[in-house]
Amino acid sequence: MTVFSLLYASKSIIPTGEAEAEVDALVGVSRSRNRNADVTGCLIFGGGRFAQVLEGAELAVEDIMASISRDARHTDVTILERGIVAERRFAGWSLGYAGPSLFVQRTIATPVREALRGSPRGIADLLRIMVAFRAE
Repeated sequence: MTVFSLLYASKSIIPTGEAEAEVDALVGVSRSRNRNADVTGCLIFGGGRFAQVLEGAELAVEDIMASISRDARHTDVTILERGIVAERRFAGWSLGYAGPSLFVQRTIATPVREALRGSPRGIADLLRIMVAFRAE
């Protein structure tokens, strides 16, 4: 099976005091949706930013991404990378999740900022952080 991968980042517009509960609810729904679509991935939330990798069949990933793009809890949704990968990097995870700790915020701030500026190194660093999170 061909594995399609998509990485995006966006800006949260969830009020700070509501973020943890709101994102926890979002993760619960997303895990179920991803599992049903045979999509795997990783979501990181910190510093008012989301970054997420989705992987699976291209149509399933694009359908989920279309839904994500319409979600009113964030804005400035930017696709950073999309394409075919050799294998799933997040196999077994319908959706791995890290956030909203200060550690996560500090860890992802620079790579997300650089990735949003179009830096290949920023994109690679962001993916490396997500894969390292999976390994833990």
